[in-house]
Amino acid sequence: MQVTSLADTDRMSYQYSINGTDYYSLQKLQTQETFGASQKVDLHVRAVGSDDTILAAGNREITTPVLTSFQTARR
Repeated sequence: MQVTSLADTDRMSYQYSINGTDYYSLQKLQTQETFGASQKVDLHVRAVGSDDTILAAGNREITTPVLTSFQTARR
C-alpha cells in the first residue's frame, strides 16, 4: 500500500463484499443477507481513501460463526 501523506491514512475506511462487485460498510453488509451457521463465504475486503481510491484489497474464505448473519446483494 502506497500512502502519500499521513492524512491519507486518517481518512481510510474499509469496505466489504461477498460477490466481489458490490462493496458496503461492515454494518450494511451484515443487514443484506443471512447465511447459515458454519457456512463458507468468500469475503472481499478493500481499504479506500477519502477520494474512493482503492489503497489495498484482498479476499479470504471464511466460515460464518454459529448464529451470525451476513447479508449481501448476491441473490
